[in-house]
Amino acid sequence: MAVLAKIRQRSLFLILIIALALFAFILSDILSRGGFSQSNPTSIGSVNGTDIEAQSFRVKVDNAERNLGANTTTGQAVKYVWDQEVGKIVYNEQFEKLGIRVEQDEIWTMLVNSLSGNPNFQNENGFFDEFILREYISGLKDEGGELWTQWVEYENSLASNAAQQHYHNLVKSGLGTTKLEGRWAYTNEEALVDFDYVYVPYSTIADEQAEVSKEEIAAYVKKNPLQFKVDESRAIRFVLFEENPSVDDEEAAKQEVAKLIQNRVEFNPNTQQNDTVKGLAETEDIAAYLGSYSDIPYRDVYTSRNQLNGEFADSLFNTPVGGVFGPYKEGTLYKATRVVAQTNLPDSVKASHILISYQGLQFADATALPKSQAKSLADSLLTVIKSNSSKFDELAKEYSVDQSNKDKGGDLGYFAQGTMVPAFNDYVFQNKKGDVGVVETQFGYHIVKIDDQKGSSAVKKFATIARAVSPSEKTLSDLFTAATKFEMAVKDGDFQEIAQESNYQVRPINNIGKLDEFLPGIGVNRALVQWIYNEDTKVADIRRFDLSNGDYAVVQLTAKIKEGLATPENASARVLPILRNEKKASIIREKLGTKGLDEAANSFENISIQSALAVSRQNPTIPGAGREPKVVGFVFGLAQGASATVDGNLGVYVVQNKNATTPQELPGYAAYTENLKSQRTAAVAANVFNVLKEKAEIEDNRIVFY
Repeated sequence: MAVLAKIRQRSLFLILIIALALFAFILSDILSRGGFSQSNPTSIGSVNGTDIEAQSFRVKVDNAERNLGANTTTGQAVKYVWDQEVGKIVYNEQFEKLGIRVEQDEIWTMLVNSLSGNPNFQNENGFFDEFILREYISGLKDEGGELWTQWVEYENSLASNAAQQHYHNLVKSGLGTTKLEGRWAYTNEEALVDFDYVYVPYSTIADEQAEVSKEEIAAYVKKNPLQFKVDESRAIRFVLFEENPSVDDEEAAKQEVAKLIQNRVEFNPNTQQNDTVKGLAETEDIAAYLGSYSDIPYRDVYTSRNQLNGEFADSLFNTPVGGVFGPYKEGTLYKATRVVAQTNLPDSVKASHILISYQGLQFADATALPKSQAKSLADSLLTVIKSNSSKFDELAKEYSVDQSNKDKGGDLGYFAQGTMVPAFNDYVFQNKKGDVGVVETQFGYHIVKIDDQKGSSAVKKFATIARAVSPSEKTLSDLFTAATKFEMAVKDGDFQEIAQESNYQVRPINNIGKLDEFLPGIGVNRALVQWIYNEDTKVADIRRFDLSNGDYAVVQLTAKIKEGLATPENASARVLPILRNEKKASIIREKLGTKGLDEAANSFENISIQSALAVSRQNPTIPGAGREPKVVGFVFGLAQGASATVDGNLGVYVVQNKNATTPQELPGYAAYTENLKSQRTAAVAANVFNVLKEKAEIEDNRIVFY
């Protein structure tokens, strides 16, 4: 009691102590995380100071994933919503500046236009009724809730799209084309030139004769900054540990299949006795046996030799009836095959059909009959055709739902064994020319007529038991151990050297963007991308990632590339060929000097004078060389009969203008000016958005959340 009394006396003191402790805990957490800094954003991002709130963004991403389809990745949905949110902000700023408004009357007109074909808003006569639409909207508003919110968003999206269209039209109105531009487009298309040329490819000079230094690459990049502006990116290298079966796993699968071929004794828990189970070689119920023990089902069809593929095709087809071939491996499966039966069937068949679909089938449309009625119709048509075969074409046009051939009397042409679905295939190959019958498949009821049969070959029916070769628990454990050991080893040693010592392949990936999803050789892995962009991850850091397919990747961050100009190393792939070709061009020109065509052709081996006829600026392709706009433009500038040397994309050319044709003037060039205007305005929407986005101050925190 004395203790309780003392606690009560000091209750205020204790509360203050606890409060201070909690505050200190929270403060230390804030400080350890960098405070309320950019490293811990509370929004997805901001555009010109307007925040994009994280929670609503997530909801929109979820909706986008559902609406865009099952094949849409989260990253694609995030990009889609991000562009929408950024676009909404930058466009709204422009609308405000220009006073662009979309009034309610215009929104209503758009609603009417978009919903006029919706049967929910049509009257009893099948015509669109605005009153019904107004009632529907009023009802949604009265009910409120999610449906009303969605409707308001729909109206807002219509208004936003209309405002954007008005804005784009204003931009388009400023993109005119002049008569002079139209005349130039006409001349580019119609002016032609004939010329002779000697073409010396840059490949004539060895790369060793035109070495390019790192300093020269750096100077070129600095001179052409707009061409080599790069975004922030990362580079990695990795070793992949793949979840593949071992040699022991393959042998185990092979032995398992071998045991399933012969009869064996198994304990029956129901009778508490050992029973003899017939194997593949002797079982009588083949379909049931394969259903119980095989990874692929039994196909009760005849197969010709030509339909068998792979290295074991001859061995399989040469196995006698009742014999078993195997075990053998195909792909990731170990198999054993029994020859069930053999007969002779036509090589090809010509057939016609009338297809009657019925309700419930995957491909049935709204007009499909109930199954019982479809069967009755098929039987009735069969009766008519058997009594008068000439009516087949007429009935096919009237009743068949197969639009691809109904107007041809249901004619399917000639086809080989195994081309059609099994039931259809069996009927036309196992019956005689002229036979007519009803066959049911997954498409419905077919009234089938066998029009012709050609050839005859031996075919066999095979029963194949197959077992997938999969990694055992030991293999999976060994894989994990190997990946872990390698991860630990490279943390204290050289990644490349240790990988080589273990015969592991090191794979690089460069230019990884912060929002990339798919990584070559690894697949979709946002966790990896987030790790390499984490501020705490340093160049040379190592981490093992568990991949979705069971593989492991041991990854090392090899470079952090900042936004700005590309480094000589990163630009070398683009710059090296350019500078090397410039040096090769100098070597070639020095050797050519001022020689004419004949002398130039003799200056290099396997070089000859060639001719190009009727070449235009619009299509500047030189026969035997390729697309060379600079060279063709240069030739147009030469006087007739004059020759000169010019560097092209692919080599150095000595050219001589033989004849240039100038097209006659037209009374007007309206068609050409309009075509130019259409080309310029076609990309307005995309270009305007890109420009507005480029000029905006955008903070992008998506990588923190996704």
